[in-house]
Amino acid sequence: MFSPQPHQSRDCKRLNAITCIKRSRGGPTRTLFPVITSKSKFHFQANKMPLYLCVCPDYPNVFEKRLAAREAHLAGSKVSREAGTTLFGRAYMDEASATSNTRPKVEVPAGQIGTGTLGSTMLYRFPTIEEAWERIKSDPYWVQGVWDKERVTVNELAYLPTDETLKLVS
Repeated sequence: MFSPQPHQSRDCKRLNAITCIKRSRGGPTRTLFPVITSKSKFHFQANKMPLYLCVCPDYPNVFEKRLAAREAHLAGSKVSREAGTTLFGRAYMDEASATSNTRPKVEVPAGQIGTGTLGSTMLYRFPTIEEAWERIKSDPYWVQGVWDKERVTVNELAYLPTDETLKLVS
């Protein structure tokens, strides 16, 4: 079950343990959100980790599913941002919905998503690409069938010294 709340137990004490075990009524379950035990220490270590660009196209005609999963998706994203593993995340849209279009066919209020949403893109910081994939696969949009699992891509970005000070979270 998806749990957007940070959780700390004896099983999750290691700072860099992205996959933690937590106890629930039905026994142990996994959560893929980091435990924040020392925010400054984690951020110092996180800044030396690779960056991953994730592009997650939606399946066709899943706008209602996206809306249903959105609150849980945003809650999990907030936890990841606070932990320093998500630097950026946004939905991307079709040309008719784009704000750069001088005559958008679809008016979407700021901060909302419209029917022209085509998918999501995120910038993650994790020790390995496998952990970036684990984060994607634990997201409510993946679990609830919004993202097209055959078309999702996760790619490591080339390292630059400025990566260690990169902060894009808004």
